[in-house]
Amino acid sequence: MSGPATHRELFERVRTHLLAQGRPSLDRSGGCVYRSPEGLRCAVGALIPDGAYHPGLEGLGASSDCVMDVLVDAGVVPAGCVPSSPVMDMLDSLQYVHDTCPHGLWAAALDRLESAGLTGEDWIPPSGRPGLTLAGAIVRELAPDGHGRRPE
Repeated sequence: MSGPATHRELFERVRTHLLAQGRPSLDRSGGCVYRSPEGLRCAVGALIPDGAYHPGLEGLGASSDCVMDVLVDAGVVPAGCVPSSPVMDMLDSLQYVHDTCPHGLWAAALDRLESAGLTGEDWIPPSGRPGLTLAGAIVRELAPDGHGRRPE
């Protein structure tokens, strides 16, 4: 890939990965991780190349400096990317779906995020993290009984 991927390309890579994998990437205690002991990957973990992954990333959010540096170095996101950028809002939203939504509802949640325009290059968060807020609302609507793994 030459240069950072488009929002659409990243979204499709994550969607394809999550739906093919069919289950969350969890550590032995049930917490979400970039890479599980069984080799599973979370939404953002699917974008981290093997050579760039290290256990020190675990426990850090996708928008942390360390994880963002890995994503920039791997050419996943553009240099100078900041946590509030549209691409990071999208990645955080995809991560939220992985971490909180029952995996049987991932397809529906991803479809809803896509329908809301989250994958467009013109997705401009006016302030805050509207994609992440949207992801939370979608998960709560799809799983109102709180069957997500880590409810807010």
